[in-house]
Amino acid sequence: MQKRVVQNDANPLLSKRDVRRIRTHMNGTMHIHVRRDGTVLALGDTPRGLAWHTLTIDRLQRELQALKGQNVAVAYSRDDPEVEPPKLVEMVFKIIVGFELPMQLLREPPVSVDVR
Repeated sequence: MQKRVVQNDANPLLSKRDVRRIRTHMNGTMHIHVRRDGTVLALGDTPRGLAWHTLTIDRLQRELQALKGQNVAVAYSRDDPEVEPPKLVEMVFKIIVGFELPMQLLREPPVSVDVR
């Protein structure tokens, strides 16, 4: 599983204030970013800090199903939002919408989605 630590003691890529702001915004929100190639990323806490995690479609569906009835929204972003999405990205979007969770469309994710 690929993930990129956004902030930790050894590599503070974001200020502690920025991390607190993002975590506060995350309360009640699942951040999902879809890359051009259809890769699905979800933002979450890890023992080492805030990180993006790669999700399979099956895992995404399980995560979204678990959120139903929990008063949780989805914040959705994708690569190149100003152009028509590739079919795979469109399919992922339809899967997310199909769960009928409150949704916010973002022009860009709250933190960089570079996964190394």
